[in-house]
Amino acid sequence: MKEPRYAIDQAWHRERERLASIEAVYDPWEIPQFEAVDLKEGWNCLEIGAGGGSIAEWFCKRVGPTGKVVATDLDTRFVEVIEERNLEERKHDIAVDELEENFLDIVHAHAVMEHVTDRQSAIGNMVGALKPGGYLIISSGDYSSFMPTVDVDEDLFLRVSSKFLELLSLSGFDPNYGRRVRRLLLEANLVDVRLEGYVIEWGGDLPGTEIWGLLFEQLSRQVVERKMAQEEEITQFLSMIREPSFRAMGPILVTGRGRKTVS
Repeated sequence: MKEPRYAIDQAWHRERERLASIEAVYDPWEIPQFEAVDLKEGWNCLEIGAGGGSIAEWFCKRVGPTGKVVATDLDTRFVEVIEERNLEERKHDIAVDELEENFLDIVHAHAVMEHVTDRQSAIGNMVGALKPGGYLIISSGDYSSFMPTVDVDEDLFLRVSSKFLELLSLSGFDPNYGRRVRRLLLEANLVDVRLEGYVIEWGGDLPGTEIWGLLFEQLSRQVVERKMAQEEEITQFLSMIREPSFRAMGPILVTGRGRKTVS
C-alpha cells in the first residue's frame, strides 16, 4: 500500500488550534532571526509551509507596501483570510513546484524540511529563488531531547511517543533533521552560515503542551489502525502529558541561516 505523502491531516477540525500553539511558542524565537539579518522595507520574502500565517503576516507589515510576501503551503485556507495587500498565497510543494529565480531576499521554512522527502530538490528551489546576497533561514527539530523531566511513567512516554514519530517517519519525516541543517546550508554553497538552538519545557498547562498534545491526538487513530499502539495506552499518554505536574523537554529547534553569494 502506498504511504501518504504527509501524515498530518490539515483538514482536521482542531488544526488551526494546533497551529496557533506553535505560533505562540515559536514565533518569539523566529522573529529575531529575521531582525538579525536587518530585514528592511521593500524586501521580498517567501514563507514556506505558512500554516496559520502569523510569520507571513509579520513579514507583510515589516516589508511594507513596497515589499512582497509569498506564503506557500499544501493547504492555504488559513493564510487566505489574512488581509494584507502585499501578500500572495500560493498552494505549492517546495520539492516539486518551481519558484521564480533570483527574486527573494529571504526564504524561511519552519518545521518543513524534516517532512520533505526530496530535500535536495527543495533546497535547490529555495536557493535558486534567492537574490544574490539573499538569506535562507531553516528551522528544524531534533527529537533527541524529547524526554520527561519529572518522575513519571517514562516507559509509557517513550513507547507511545516513539510510535507517533514512527508514523510520521513512514511519510518521510526525519525526527533528527535539525542536526543536519548546517551541512544542508554548506552543501548549498551558502556563506556566513550560522546555527542556533532553542528548547522549551512543556507539559501540564504550559503553552507548548498543545503542540504535541494536539498533534498526537490527531495521529492517534492512524497509530491504532496500524496496530502500532493500543488505544488505551494512547489515552493514558495523552492524559499524563496534561497532568499539572507533568514536564518534558521539547525537541531542539535548530535554526540555521546562510547567505547566497554575490557574484
